[in-house]
Amino acid sequence: MRYILLWILFSSSLALAQTSFMERDLDGNGRLTLLESGLSAEEFARLDESGNGELSLGEFEDHWTRIAPAPDLRDAPYGRESSRQVLDLYLPVEPSDQMPLFLWIHGGSWREGDKQACPFQTFTRHGIAVASLNYRFIDKARFPAQLDDCQSALDFLQEEARRRGFQFDRITACGLSAGGQLSLMMAARGLVDNAIAFGAPVDLTHPGGRERFRKNLELLAGSPLEEHLETLKAASPLFNLGPRTMRYLLIHGTGDRTIPYQQSQQMAAALAEHGVTVELILQAGGAHTVVGGPVVWNRLLALLKDVNGKK
Repeated sequence: MRYILLWILFSSSLALAQTSFMERDLDGNGRLTLLESGLSAEEFARLDESGNGELSLGEFEDHWTRIAPAPDLRDAPYGRESSRQVLDLYLPVEPSDQMPLFLWIHGGSWREGDKQACPFQTFTRHGIAVASLNYRFIDKARFPAQLDDCQSALDFLQEEARRRGFQFDRITACGLSAGGQLSLMMAARGLVDNAIAFGAPVDLTHPGGRERFRKNLELLAGSPLEEHLETLKAASPLFNLGPRTMRYLLIHGTGDRTIPYQQSQQMAAALAEHGVTVELILQAGGAHTVVGGPVVWNRLLALLKDVNGKK
C-alpha cells in the first residue's frame, strides 16, 4: 500500500516535469522497474535490451537524452589536443551572480562513455549550474591526461562564467565508476569544494583489481603493470587524499559486481583518519550505477546548496 501511494505521488510529478533516473528509482537500487520508470510497456520493452524486466542507467540513457533539457553550451571545446575535449553546460533559467557548479564526469573504464548521458541536468531547477564533460580515453592518452582534461574543463568553465558576468561560488565534482575516481582525484588536487563518487575504484594497485582489469589498467598506466605500480598509486584516490577543507560523499551499492563496495569503505576510513569530512552511503543490493534514488538525490541537493554541507 505504501509503495502504491508513493507511486501515485510520483506519477503526478512525472506529468509536471522531466524526471531523472534517480528520481524515478524509488527503491534506490540503481535499476528501474516498469512501474518506477513511468514509461509505456512498449517503450520499456524497447529500452530493456537485456530483457531482464529492469532498466539500467545505460538502458534508460536513450530515453533520457531525448527528453532532457538542452544545454546552454553544447560541445564547447576546452582543449585543442583531441575532439574528446568538449563539454556541455546547463544553466538555471535565471542565473544568479554566484551559483554552485555541479561537474559530472561519466564512467566507462576510462575508455568509453559520453557526456550526453548526464543524469543530473535538472539540478538547474534548483539554481545550480551543471556541466558534463568528455575526456581523452586511455587508448589515446595515458593517465594523468584524463585528470588534466577535467582540470582544463574547469578552467574553461570558470572563464566562461566570468565572460557571462557571474561566478561559481562552490564547485562539486561528481562521477560514476571511472568518473568517480576522477572526481576524487580532482579533490586530491584541491580543485573543487565537494567530491561525490558513485561506485568508484579507489585502489588501482589492489592485486585482484589488477588481474581483473589488467588490459584497461595497462592502457591507463603502461605495460607491464608490475613496472608501473607507482603510476597506479598516483591514480588511486586512496593514496591521494584532498585537503581537510574538502567534503566527500561516497555512494556504493552493496550488490555492485564491478567495483566492490569495500573500496568505498576503505576510502571513507582513510579520509576520516586524515581529518576530512566524509559521508558514506551504502545502498543495500544496489548495482554499479547511480544508486540511492530520491533519498540520495535530495542529499546531493542539500550538499550542493549548503555551503557547510549539512543535511
